[in-house]
Amino acid sequence: MPAAMIRKLLMMTALAGPALVPQLACNHADEQPHEQYTVRGKIVAVRPDSLDIRHERIPAMRGLDGKVRAMDSMTMPFSLPDSLRSAPLAAGDAVKFTFESHFEAAPTLRLTAIEKLPAGTPLDLP
Repeated sequence: MPAAMIRKLLMMTALAGPALVPQLACNHADEQPHEQYTVRGKIVAVRPDSLDIRHERIPAMRGLDGKVRAMDSMTMPFSLPDSLRSAPLAAGDAVKFTFESHFEAAPTLRLTAIEKLPAGTPLDLP
């Protein structure tokens, strides 16, 4: 993991405080993402190698056409990288997660970090 990412994770952990579940992260060092987004949502389904997450509205997201527009709340599937497969996550958990978009390679959307939010965290999921 690059030193810059380690510093960022340590800073985020220090700012989050000890009451939160530590954030788990993975790295795709060989590729640069087009965009990176951090969003909150609720886990809808958990499978051994993937998660379905219903996320809150994303105010500005760049699409394949290069245009930036809002993305309404929806359920999206994310494959789980090996480093996140042992995360203690269950359907119904409120989470804050980060994903990257890689338009030229599969998977296009890559889950890179996820942290469980405290039970009862209000989410804006219409």
